[in-house]
Amino acid sequence: MSRPKRRQILIQPGLQMRLCLTFLCVSVLCITFQFVLLQMALASAAQTAQAADAATPAVSPELLGIGREHLLWSIIVLIPITFLIGIRTTFRLAGPIWKLERHMERLAAGEDPGELYFRKGDEFVALPKLVNDAVARVQQDAAAAGEAVHSPDAEPAATA
Repeated sequence: MSRPKRRQILIQPGLQMRLCLTFLCVSVLCITFQFVLLQMALASAAQTAQAADAATPAVSPELLGIGREHLLWSIIVLIPITFLIGIRTTFRLAGPIWKLERHMERLAAGEDPGELYFRKGDEFVALPKLVNDAVARVQQDAAAAGEAVHSPDAEPAATA
């Protein structure tokens, strides 16, 4: 059985963008933290070297500039990668939510949406079975109630 193809680039743009923005912020925070740690290590090395021998030059400004350049390149490279991974990851969350919303809309409109299913690899794997079982039970109860109302043995409703 072939896998259904996704027709929309972003299924739930608001949710997916918020999640990706969160991923991006965490990435930038991690990169910045690494930069600060590197700068602190270089400053400590410079102080140690200077204390050991006053004639030894401290860490050169060029070395500190290299750290800033690496920070910039890390952000430039990692932001798009993090964004693409984030979008791909959010499909596994947003896709099932989107399908569940469409399924419930059809149910609310009185249509028979059929069985709910999620794609392989999507999150919330237990949800379709729960929804399908609940819908089947409600339909079964409604059918039983409808038979009781239309049954010749049913007592007529009391009028007020």
